[in-house]
Amino acid sequence: MTGSVPKVLKLAEWTLRPSNRDENGRASVLGRVQTVFRILVMGLPLQLMLALPLTSSWDDGDIDGQYTEFPGNYWKWPKHAINPLDMKPAPFPTEVKKKGPTSRTRLLRPRQLIILKDGEWVLDPNPEMGISYLFISYANMHFHTDDSEAGRKMISDMAEYSILKAGKTAYWLDYRCRAPKPGPELDRHVYRMCDVIRGAHQVVVMLKGDELKLKQEWGSRMWTLPEGLLAAGNNIYFCTPESNSFKIVSMIKIEMSGSVWEDPEVDDEDGPTRLLAEHFTGILTLSRLEILSNAIAATGNRYDETKVWLRGDMAYALMGLLHYRIEKDADDTTFQAIARLSLANDNDRLIERMDIEPLCQVVGVGNEDNTVILDNTRAMHIRWKNFPRMSVIRHYGMKKLLAEPFVRSGAWPFIFAIQLAITYAPFFLQTEELGKEKVIFSLSMLVAGFFAAGILLSFVGPYSVRSLYGGQVQKSTPNLVDFEGVLPLRELEPLVFGNNSGRLSYAPSSTPFALDFRNEKERIGNEPTWIASNNPEDVEEMEKRLPKGHQLFTLVDTGSLTVSVFHAERPPTVALICGREGGILRVVLCSWRFANDCLVKEAVMRMPSEVYEAAVSKGWLKISLGDARKKPVV
Repeated sequence: MTGSVPKVLKLAEWTLRPSNRDENGRASVLGRVQTVFRILVMGLPLQLMLALPLTSSWDDGDIDGQYTEFPGNYWKWPKHAINPLDMKPAPFPTEVKKKGPTSRTRLLRPRQLIILKDGEWVLDPNPEMGISYLFISYANMHFHTDDSEAGRKMISDMAEYSILKAGKTAYWLDYRCRAPKPGPELDRHVYRMCDVIRGAHQVVVMLKGDELKLKQEWGSRMWTLPEGLLAAGNNIYFCTPESNSFKIVSMIKIEMSGSVWEDPEVDDEDGPTRLLAEHFTGILTLSRLEILSNAIAATGNRYDETKVWLRGDMAYALMGLLHYRIEKDADDTTFQAIARLSLANDNDRLIERMDIEPLCQVVGVGNEDNTVILDNTRAMHIRWKNFPRMSVIRHYGMKKLLAEPFVRSGAWPFIFAIQLAITYAPFFLQTEELGKEKVIFSLSMLVAGFFAAGILLSFVGPYSVRSLYGGQVQKSTPNLVDFEGVLPLRELEPLVFGNNSGRLSYAPSSTPFALDFRNEKERIGNEPTWIASNNPEDVEEMEKRLPKGHQLFTLVDTGSLTVSVFHAERPPTVALICGREGGILRVVLCSWRFANDCLVKEAVMRMPSEVYEAAVSKGWLKISLGDARKKPVV
């Protein structure tokens, strides 16, 4: 990594470098001697450079307060969009209709029920409006109803027993009450099953035995979870065979979350299934976002244990827990179906977490897996080439006030001396006239005096240059500059400003790397010891802790004068401001795939709020929240 420091400052710093103080604040005698010799050698060239009009000024004047804009924009049509006007045009012109997620597709009553009529159980294709019925639930892995007549008969016998015990005369059983053949009608019956559950008097689960393992197998299925959660009341009933009959036992939903419903990835009582059970029993009230996120987590744990007909089955299974429904799309991946469901129920909160407020809107789902289209996000280009020439406003103190006259007038004594010598050269050549000795002596002393003044000013020239180009920075041009690896601040700051005077500091809470290196009194970060040591072994030890394939990167924000260390798989080239959390911006660092014009999420970091106004708002951008080479994000 290189910098774009003014050449006159590079020359001054090279001249003074031997006498710089070490970490203990001491300067060696040998270093000071070397500095004196370097000043004698480089003093005159330095003064001549300062006199040239091409030399960069230490007064940068006005400063651009905007980060470098990311020029990208997504021009293609999304696969799914909130507004139908944003969808890809149909092959034939049609009238644009408002076709989107709706709650009007709910079933007010079951289309068919099995009822007790004249002592026989028959299928009623048009049951009475107010009839009370039971919902029969089971796990097909126990009864194999697709190809086992014995399994079907056993379920029917237990269902009829359960109905009579409950004092009812009707029940709903999926393979008898739904459409017999695949097609749109069967899809409507399957995806509206949740409405049948909500209207049932009880939910009764059919089991082949009373063992806890059988209950857990039923509870591990993706489609049976909504059946239990949406059951009326606080209880779910289990019907199991006895020696000559059947028996019915009940369990409270909250109890089931600790035994029947298991969350493999969560060991405490705050698992997603437990929270959903508390919500649907009225103990706890979850927001729409909390219901969706916990439902995704709970259903995702059961996704691999269930036979999947479509890749989007997870979304179709859990949408019964939510207010709005979506239509089936056989081409949807798991991510695309869940993204559509999220857009339907909370269209601006797809990328939000409980504690994060989104600052952009998701307007659609991309054609590629794990991709969404964002609007009104603020984007900043990340520079990789080198550090740009910094334009800064510096604190104008006494040192600068004294240094500026020395720098501005340093070359003029040499120029005057040379001009005098050239102008009066004939007097030195014509020596035959009497009385010229005094004039020549006076001119010689005058020329020597100007040269002496120039040498004296040259001696303090490097110090004056350091004072004028250095010092406290009050404002600087904002840029994001990234490079692979890490550098100590004492080596990094000279690349940015030309010398090291403590202008850069580590951000106190931008990434997890800053957690253990924060100032105890002020909200500033300390330089990590494994970076400050400049020991390759310390860096290698840290790299071993990173996820496989990830590397360390350093991001320098020249606007806030902060440094952040993060890890990612690929080098990011764009920073997207997507949300706000705890008074701090949440920024997604993305790489760019040129082939499909897609930004790929690489890392997330936090930035101060003032960055928001300095970034440029963008239109549509397509971003991938996962890697196409990996398992779909669920």
